[in-house]
Amino acid sequence: MADLILEQDVFIRKIGLNKDIKYGFFLGAGASISSGIPSAEACIWEWKRSIFLSNNTGLEPQFSELTLNTTHHKIQKWLDNQANYPKLGDASEYSFYIEKCYDTNEDWRKFFDSKIRSAKSHVGYKLLCLLAEAKLTDTIFTTNFDTQ
Repeated sequence: MADLILEQDVFIRKIGLNKDIKYGFFLGAGASISSGIPSAEACIWEWKRSIFLSNNTGLEPQFSELTLNTTHHKIQKWLDNQANYPKLGDASEYSFYIEKCYDTNEDWRKFFDSKIRSAKSHVGYKLLCLLAEAKLTDTIFTTNFDTQ
């Protein structure tokens, strides 16, 4: 596997020398995060907070900063006390919380559309477009929901 990952400087020299080779790319969440798209974990916490706040009105100002561990702890403690929510880190958290917050595919789409609309393509995405235009790649794999 290590021979499938190239350091940036090696890649630059390699494409300069091998213009007849097409390269494939696999994008992970880092490509999206660097463009301003929240990670799956960030989405989960946003959904958890939404559930918490809709059941505890008036606390919005106290839970506005979602990156704080203390905010996570307080929200998770409340969820755990309800006894009908997955435990922290459970594999079902993503699907459970999005379905709990938004009960239709249309609402899911609207949630993610709002995230994508505020994003700005990172230079890496722009570079991939240039590589495709130069016919140096025709294959890009991704699990990211924001690429089309």
